[in-house]
Amino acid sequence: LERAKTPDEVPIQDGASKYERGFREDSPGLEFDMRGMMTEEGIERVTDYLDRAVRAGLPFVRVIHGKGTGALRNAVRTAIKANPNTVTFDFGQDSEGGDGVTVVKLRAE
Repeated sequence: LERAKTPDEVPIQDGASKYERGFREDSPGLEFDMRGMMTEEGIERVTDYLDRAVRAGLPFVRVIHGKGTGALRNAVRTAIKANPNTVTFDFGQDSEGGDGVTVVKLRAE
């Protein structure tokens, strides 16, 4: 028997990325809590989060933006709608946080 090699121990072939070798990126988690962020920062960070979630192979995520005045929620939903990684999105159910949460279904990589 021989111990299996971890991804760090596998030699990288010239020009080969970890995706070409079959490894997925570490999961950023199913939820992204952005309560309290300013709109501009929030949009930048949620866009990055969605990119990482797709690369990790997540089928959906929950973006927690809170209810507040609705400015962050509206800006985030506009950014999510324009994001090429988004298949569909909808309000969270009452048990998930209702209008303070947006559930995003992601495209498969």
